[in-house]
Amino acid sequence: IEPIVKTKRLFIFGAGHTGQALAEFASHTGFDVFLIDDRKEYIDECAVGGVNKMHLEHTAALQALPFDKNTYLVIATYSHQIDKDILAFCAKKQWAYLGMIGSKRKVLVTKKMFIDSNIGSDEELGKIHMPIGIDINAETPEEIAISILAELIKVKNSCTEDHG
Repeated sequence: IEPIVKTKRLFIFGAGHTGQALAEFASHTGFDVFLIDDRKEYIDECAVGGVNKMHLEHTAALQALPFDKNTYLVIATYSHQIDKDILAFCAKKQWAYLGMIGSKRKVLVTKKMFIDSNIGSDEELGKIHMPIGIDINAETPEEIAISILAELIKVKNSCTEDHG
């Protein structure tokens, strides 16, 4: 008898170079991958088999997502404001992993804004992975995707509690 294991769902917001590379790599590591972007040409460009491509505005996609202990979220869109909107929506939901791409400055500004606006406490924001990924001095989109995937795998393989 094999145990029933619920599928870990990875929702990647942003189908740019890093998002597409992450979708491709993650599809081989036990995640059910969803790539979400409002730019049809970027979604169409992704030719990775096994990736669920969603051409949707982020607000519509967020309303449809199942938030639970099997939900992994990566925020890597083309817009700082969209990234912040997605993060604010997801911060208090249930998830196994929530991470946002960005520079140290973007992360500091976002944290300060969220605390000042009562969107999240310092403790709540501390559970969110930002900047996203394991520090391997990644430079290319593929290297950045690998650093993010390494962090996702670490959480997936050691996850005993959910957040949000």
